[in-house]
Amino acid sequence: MRGCLPPHQFAVVAATFGVDLREAVRRSREAGFAGVQLDAYGAEMRIPDLSGSGRREVRQFLANQDQHLVGLRVDLGPRGFGPGSDADRLLHNLERAMEAASDLAAALLCVDAGRLPEPACRRWPSRRLLRGRRD
Repeated sequence: MRGCLPPHQFAVVAATFGVDLREAVRRSREAGFAGVQLDAYGAEMRIPDLSGSGRREVRQFLANQDQHLVGLRVDLGPRGFGPGSDADRLLHNLERAMEAASDLAAALLCVDAGRLPEPACRRWPSRRLLRGRRD
């Protein structure tokens, strides 16, 4: 199954080991992890900007290091889709990241959507209802 790990094996976010993809993947393997999750828009490389051959090179490199690509990670920034954000740009970047994940046979796209807004109204059950409840 594409993008999945064999049972009872673990993956790590590649950035844990640094921003250089080659070094991070090598250190992941040495640490005993079976796979990595890559930042779609990292400091060193923007995976959606890679050509088809560039993406094939990433896949081949991971295979040579005996590492599975678990998925890609996208950070939408502290505003996420909140007020003042450029929603069109964010959606465009998400779409490109999904295409890249598909091309790399990654089954997962993790999105850090930023801080979620507070609910407009908090309704908690009354104490009377909680006291009368029988479990």
